[in-house]
Amino acid sequence: MPPPAINAPAVSNSNSAAPVQFISIRGNRRTAIVRGVTVKVGDLISEGRITGITDNGIWVKSENGNSELKLFPDVDKHRLTSNPTSATSGIQR
Repeated sequence: MPPPAINAPAVSNSNSAAPVQFISIRGNRRTAIVRGVTVKVGDLISEGRITGITDNGIWVKSENGNSELKLFPDVDKHRLTSNPTSATSGIQR
């Protein structure tokens, strides 16, 4: 199931908990939308300078060090530890 934040109403407050709204990775071109503004590596935002853009979020360097601003902060990725096709699913092929 998607996280509850997916169905939550949009918040227009620029200090919202999840400033990263969209990430685009096409070949070597990486951009993100942060608080409605399209940014790329090297750009400066209120948290600091963007040093990287991944499929999970953006990396920002500030005077406090490096930190990641996640696209979906309430979602953690985990590797699948078992083969889902080996389980009995009740689907006949």
